[in-house]
This record gives sequence, C-alpha cells and structure tokens, in this order.
Amino acid sequence: MKKLIHEKIEIISKEEVGSEIFLFKLKSSGMAGRCAPGQFLHIKINGKSLRRPISIFSKEKNHINIIFKIKGTGTTILSKKKKGECIDVLGPLGNSFPLVEGKRPLFVAGGLGAAPLNFLASIIKSKGIFIYGTAKEEDFFPLNHQHKLIKISEA
Repeated sequence: MKKLIHEKIEIISKEEVGSEIFLFKLKSSGMAGRCAPGQFLHIKINGKSLRRPISIFSKEKNHINIIFKIKGTGTTILSKKKKGECIDVLGPLGNSFPLVEGKRPLFVAGGLGAAPLNFLASIIKSKGIFIYGTAKEEDFFPLNHQHKLIKISEA
C-alpha cells in the first residue's frame, strides 16, 4: 500500500470551465508522482470539519489538476480560493483503474464522473471512444485526451 501524503499545495491556476465548475492546477512536490487514474484528493476546507473528496482530472510532472462543481458551502469556499493560495490536501486516495492496453477502449461518463475517466483516457494510447453526458449543455467542461468524443445532453 502506498503511503498517504499530507501537503499544503499551491494553486497555480484557477479557471471556471463550466457552470459553477472549476479547474484548479496544483503544484505538488511529492504527491503528483503517486497519483493514478481513478484516485482522488481529500481537501480541507476552512471552517468545515470534514474534508471534501475531489477527483483527479489529470496530472503533469509536478502538477495535479482537479475539477469540481459547487454543490454546497464547502465547495463554494473552495471555489473562492485564489491563485497563489495554498490548500491542505491528503492523497492520493482510493483505488485506481486497471490499465489495459492494446484494445479499443470505450469510456462512458456523466457530469463530473468524466473527471477521473479523463485522467485514464489521457494515458491510454489505444484510440477509442469517450461518451460524455450531462443534464444541461452548460455542464460540459473541456476534456484533454485523444479519443473520439461524443457529447450527449438532455437540454
């Protein structure tokens, strides 16, 4: 079992990428190298007793990208953080997806469920199809992978 890391991580960039959906790029000295598709981070929110689980959207060398939607007071507080501020993070947590190469992958996700699958899709080299659904058109957020993308929205 990999050791859990507790870090204060700096927000390198913050972008609203959908309707109340935020993408944070975080600078991590040790955690980024341990993150795998399907895992998440536990983020401490000032004034709240419970940490918030946030999916890992993607990673780079020393950066972790997370994406979340405002759902309550905790994520509202998180969304107001600014570039340059630090957040208290535990991670990576959870099981990762098994990686299977050589077959044509099919990814199916809805809403924020696309975040961990985006991470998986970005490292699988076999070209496949990514089906991405949301309830409303404004709930789509950009994905960064090379697979054919099919968007489905009710409205």
